[in-house]
Amino acid sequence: MAETAVEDLGDKVDSMKIAEGVYTSELRGSDDSGEGTYKVPFKTVMKAMKHVGKEPFPTIFVDPKPDSEAAKSGAKYEPIAKAQLKKMTKLWQQEVRKAEAREKAEREAK
Repeated sequence: MAETAVEDLGDKVDSMKIAEGVYTSELRGSDDSGEGTYKVPFKTVMKAMKHVGKEPFPTIFVDPKPDSEAAKSGAKYEPIAKAQLKKMTKLWQQEVRKAEAREKAEREAK
C-alpha cells in the first residue's frame, strides 16, 4: 500500500514538472512517445515548444554538456542555453508562420 502511495506521489510530481519546465533529451527522449516530463522527455527542443504551443515558454531542460557543472554533479538535465533557446525560438516562430500561411491558403482555396 505504501508503495502505491509513493508511485502516486511520483506521478503527481511528474505531472507538476511540466508547469515548472519541459524536459528534452537527445539520448533518452522520444518525440513520438515523450511527455516532456523528467522521466519521459521529448527528444527535441522543437517538439517541446510545439507541445507548449505559445510563448513565453517555461524553462526547457536539455542534456547537460559534458564539461558543464550539471554534468560534473551527475545531473541528468540543465536549463537550455540562452543562445540555443533564441535560435530554437526563431525556428519555432517560422514554423508557426508557415502553418498560419498554409491554413490561410486552404481557407481561400475553398
